[in-house]
Amino acid sequence: MKLPESLSLPFIAWRHRELVASFVWRDLKARYEGSLLGRLWPLLNPLILFGVYYLVFVEVLQQRFEGGAGDDAVLSDRSHAAFYIMAGLLPWISFSESIVRCTGVVLENGNLVKKIAFPSQLLPLYAVAVNAIYFLFALAVYVVVRLVVIGGLPQHFWLVVPALLLQIVFTTGLGLFLGAMNIFIRDTSQIVQLFLMLWFFTTPIVYPAALITKAENLQQWSWLMKVNPFFHLVEIYRAALTFDAAAIPWTALLVMALWAALVFIPGHAFFLATKGRFADEL
Repeated sequence: MKLPESLSLPFIAWRHRELVASFVWRDLKARYEGSLLGRLWPLLNPLILFGVYYLVFVEVLQQRFEGGAGDDAVLSDRSHAAFYIMAGLLPWISFSESIVRCTGVVLENGNLVKKIAFPSQLLPLYAVAVNAIYFLFALAVYVVVRLVVIGGLPQHFWLVVPALLLQIVFTTGLGLFLGAMNIFIRDTSQIVQLFLMLWFFTTPIVYPAALITKAENLQQWSWLMKVNPFFHLVEIYRAALTFDAAAIPWTALLVMALWAALVFIPGHAFFLATKGRFADEL
């Protein structure tokens, strides 16, 4: 039975795995080429971010973070509050950088896109893969710092695996759509950066979700969080990385799986439907 073309990307990626790997390796090498600290930056960046957000939100603003993922306890310990922030911030950075890169990657590689035999849908995929690798570097730093400061890992740490897989599928679908759209509407990249900024501040990453759900003047907007896919993704990551006694967020997993499918399938289909016109627009 022939697989629908809109679902064929994983098989195309596997068939051209050496090509994808070469793109990823080239990008990883070029990212910090010529810099003084070179390949230390993937490890230094999350440490610097951790320090900055801890200083601003925990020490200066003295933000109080209430537990999530079924846990209503207040994270009164400042180090726990810092880990709470980073558990949402690290996947957001990976996601937002992937989306920005995906939006421009097809346009930037016009010489490859014009080659009939080249599967141009691999370009957004490799952009997502690169940032997923940097996320794993950052996650490794997070784990080491948590082991030193708190000791041990949460019992549901395994949730990182489905969370990352769902993030990759969701991001790739959105990246395919935006990468194709940017070929026809060159303002797309600018709009995306503004939208990502709005998306970041409307997602409870650097503030607790309870700030919206329990505030009388903001409760009418709490429904926006429920339809925000990244709210559910952050809930999964926080259950995996922050809370030692959190319940498994089955609802968040189901909702995020639905979002991943609803974004990936039409996003990929739109890319395939329009890629025949890319060469004329480039």
